[in-house]
Amino acid sequence: MLAERFLPSDGYLPTGVRVQIPNVLDTVSAGIHVLPDSEIVYSPSAADFDVDSFVRSAGGFLADYYREAR
Repeated sequence: MLAERFLPSDGYLPTGVRVQIPNVLDTVSAGIHVLPDSEIVYSPSAADFDVDSFVRSAGGFLADYYREAR
């Protein structure tokens, strides 16, 4: 029965296997909003944020990405 507790060598669970995940974390936050949505989505502080400029200055994959106009 111990072998049944581990994933198969291909890494996939067979169809129909019941998986039980215990809640070992309990409560992870106090449930208060640390940063309100209004400061991120459609907020006055984000109105003049230039996404393209920020991505280019940060570098990485998105800085080199472009899509041709259709």
